[in-house]
Amino acid sequence: MTLLYATGPAALPVHFALFGRLTVTVAGQRHLPAPSTAAVLARLLLAEGRVVTVVELYQAMHPTWTGALRRDQRVAVQKRIAELRKLLNPTYQDSAANILLTERGVATAYRLVVARTQVDVLWFEDLIERAGHAEPGPAAELRRTAMELWVDQPLLDMGDRDFVAEAVVRLQRLRDEHLQEPAPGGPPAGSASDRSRTPVPLPVPRQPLVPPLIPRQLPASMPYFVGRQAELRALTQHAGRARKPGTGAVVAAISGTAGVGKSTLAVHWAQMVADQFPDGQLYVDLRGFGADEPMRPAQAICAFLGALGVAAQHLPPGLTAQMNMYRTLLAGRRVLILLDNARDADQVRPLLPAAPGCLALVTSRQQLASLVVIEGAHSINLELLAPAEGRRLLLARLDVQRARSEPEAVDEIVSRCVGLPLALALVAARVAAKPRFSLTALAARLHEAGGVLDVSPTADTTTSLGAAFSWSYGCLSSAAARVFRLLGLHPGADFTARSAASLAALPPVRMRALLAELAAGHLIAEYVPGRYRFHELLRAYAADLAGTTDAEGVRAAAQRRILDHYLCTACLAARRLRPRRVEVAAPVPEVTPEELPDPHAALAWFGAEHRALVAAVGTAARVGLDTHAWQLTWAMADFFDWRGHWHDWAQAARAALAVTCRTGNLRGQAHLHHQLGVAHTRLASYAAAHSHFAQALAGFTQLGDRLATARTRQVLAWLLDRQGRHEEAIAQGEQALRVHEAEHDLAGQAAALNVIGWGNARLGRCQQALGYCEAALRLHQGINDGNGKALALGSVGYTRHQLGEYAEAARCYHQALTLFRQLGNRYSAARVLHGLGQTHRAVGEYDCARSVWRQALAIFDELGDPESQQVRTQLDVLDTLTRPSPAPVLHLTTTNSPQELARPAAPEPH
Repeated sequence: MTLLYATGPAALPVHFALFGRLTVTVAGQRHLPAPSTAAVLARLLLAEGRVVTVVELYQAMHPTWTGALRRDQRVAVQKRIAELRKLLNPTYQDSAANILLTERGVATAYRLVVARTQVDVLWFEDLIERAGHAEPGPAAELRRTAMELWVDQPLLDMGDRDFVAEAVVRLQRLRDEHLQEPAPGGPPAGSASDRSRTPVPLPVPRQPLVPPLIPRQLPASMPYFVGRQAELRALTQHAGRARKPGTGAVVAAISGTAGVGKSTLAVHWAQMVADQFPDGQLYVDLRGFGADEPMRPAQAICAFLGALGVAAQHLPPGLTAQMNMYRTLLAGRRVLILLDNARDADQVRPLLPAAPGCLALVTSRQQLASLVVIEGAHSINLELLAPAEGRRLLLARLDVQRARSEPEAVDEIVSRCVGLPLALALVAARVAAKPRFSLTALAARLHEAGGVLDVSPTADTTTSLGAAFSWSYGCLSSAAARVFRLLGLHPGADFTARSAASLAALPPVRMRALLAELAAGHLIAEYVPGRYRFHELLRAYAADLAGTTDAEGVRAAAQRRILDHYLCTACLAARRLRPRRVEVAAPVPEVTPEELPDPHAALAWFGAEHRALVAAVGTAARVGLDTHAWQLTWAMADFFDWRGHWHDWAQAARAALAVTCRTGNLRGQAHLHHQLGVAHTRLASYAAAHSHFAQALAGFTQLGDRLATARTRQVLAWLLDRQGRHEEAIAQGEQALRVHEAEHDLAGQAAALNVIGWGNARLGRCQQALGYCEAALRLHQGINDGNGKALALGSVGYTRHQLGEYAEAARCYHQALTLFRQLGNRYSAARVLHGLGQTHRAVGEYDCARSVWRQALAIFDELGDPESQQVRTQLDVLDTLTRPSPAPVLHLTTTNSPQELARPAAPEPH
């Protein structure tokens, strides 16, 4: 439970006005919270200091919501709470007296504690209650003070939420019961004359309704409108029926596929006949389909009443009363009401006029059949434009000379857009954005793609594009439609043909044909050869289709296949990066792993699939596939480490660890503790790293896995080295070496020898260190371990530097840098550059030192490694030297030029 705000000396003066629109005054400055934030605040205030749960707060934000609260919905509430905290006490983070967090640190319920005098509706109630117990004179004064607070309808902008309705009814009852008071100077209360005297009304701020206004709310007509003559004639006929005596209000409903131009037609016609409705035109976008919540009928009626001249304080409470007032004001008048983008008949029905002379025009993606059956609405189904009309619409948007010079290309574009006005508008926008492109070239691209060009959505066209997606989906073959739905379950926003083939259990050749069909319909895009992606809106749309179309078993099987695909391919990629590093998971039936012939292909695949792989770990953890979760993290270890994605590494490992703990997978837990130990070492979280390494050692010991225990000791040694505990690091390396020798593990022996040698070098025992490091180098060369060889070369280079053998040190550093660069190991390359700069500085080559240190610093800064501070300090010291750089004594830069050294680099062994 969290205490949002507390009164007291440290608190800012705050006042909450709930009569009218919810307003917060903080330190004399008025604030109007956003609607969702205002709903949360109103719910907390009306709770009068009692606890309000997250579920209740979310329901206050979304009154029609039901069901279990999802994480994103809980986060939405927390964001509103954060906004309120910032508003009510901007210094709350530094003012512990004002904030009380839960012991868990996660808010599940909240309460807002303020004095009742700070909330006008609560103070109103208190004044009325005090007046009921006071003498006549003071009681009258208390009533007057209370009624002065009633400046407008309570909670005017909160709609008809349940908790609001209860409060409004209570307040209105109090007001109505206390509108009268005894006449001044009369007999004492309770006397016979007191009971019989005529009461005097209180001065309540009530004013008569003003004469209705004449609203003119129609939007501007689109400048590009063609065709639709039959529909325009039908609508005009309906308008004529509205003028005939003895007929009720006329309702016409335009329906059709999204993007077909329903709103455009409705507005265009309404502007044409506006003068036939002299008492006004009302318009509302009901937001039936789009990113925002559909508008509630009560909101629309309140807006219409305001447009008709009803002041906010005179709005009656409740939808029924407002609907009656709305229809009363329309009686005897000729008004056109345009209800655009309706979700269903229930949203429209309260907004329909009842009196003759009015016409309601509704647009919707739905047929609204019940309006036809019950209200007698006239239905108009809007079809795609005929080819001639489509051509006219496109020509209206294009440069005339440009279109006339390429008539065949215009026809081809019109044909590809198949008469959908939205598609034609999107293509016209692309033509305008590419003035140097010929229409013929554009038509050729459309012909190759088999559909409409891709146009990225913008904030104000999201709804239209979403409608275009649904139309495109309806044009797909059943096989392509199935693939599109399943792609919504893909953990990544982009994918290959082979991963899509695994997802859908299809051969890659067949999948490529289906992906081409999806691309032609512009539901996906091949943004680079062989890789496809779709926008998040499309992805959500596809996932929603899968959830409503495909059985749960079908979705679960597809999800398992794509996780199998990623696990098999990740294991193969890991082995390409480091031979014998991991065992390749065997492909399962109906899964086609990627083909990765060499380390470059493996690293490129990891880079391209980085986000999808992290998401795949989360998906595996969420559905309880613990083996997939921990083995995916294990296979990605080198990539995460070399490229410095340590936060992502820790995130994936934590997610995988959680599921292995739930399922009791001891081996997975041990490996993940090992991974987390390395990641936390890189992030300089040494206490956490020690804890994870200790748990990894305990787990591997319990499993009897001596080699895994030894490997954990090796990485523990690097952690100890970072802390300056070199003797302890050497001891860990020696324990690991004995195990690797007993198990005849050459790679492990080489790594352990390098650990021991490095520790000795750090302690100044350079000759001894050189023996260990060179032995490690020979073993790595023998087993063709490029990363291990580079690490050993770096250790030899460091040791040679300590011995004063600078030319040999530089040679080793250059060789290590070349290998790390080839492998894409950015972190270890940066460390080598750091060491190489020290060698250059030692021989007085300050310009070379400065060059390589700047390269190292750029990488360390990018990776967020703490070693960047050491490099930055060394550069500062170097820059303070005033003497010019002497002529090079040793030629240390002959192997690699400064330009070559600027290429990417990477980490230490694990």
